[in-house]
Amino acid sequence: MPIMTRNSVKSLMAIPVTKASGRMEEFDIGKLIDSLMRSGAPEDIARDIADKVSVQVTHSMNTRHIFRMAKKLLRQYSYATGMRYSLKKAIYALGPTGYPFEKYVARILKS
Repeated sequence: MPIMTRNSVKSLMAIPVTKASGRMEEFDIGKLIDSLMRSGAPEDIARDIADKVSVQVTHSMNTRHIFRMAKKLLRQYSYATGMRYSLKKAIYALGPTGYPFEKYVARILKS
């Protein structure tokens, strides 16, 4: 069982945040920890970052802002891991089809 710290106790309180879709949802520190670990952060680092972020989360804060705070802390731990954490955002930036990226790569390979 994880050790409860002053920071993680605050995260247990229901703090509504605004998702990218505009929908409100309670901040879930577990989701943040999971996403940090999927990007390659060890569990102890992911928990530490999530605790630091959770004390800064405010009512109706945009999840994009939470992501940026977490990414900044993660990049201090490991630049490469921080970049992997940004990969999902980069893929979404390609557009709904990814077709512009395919055209770009085709031009590079054609050269």
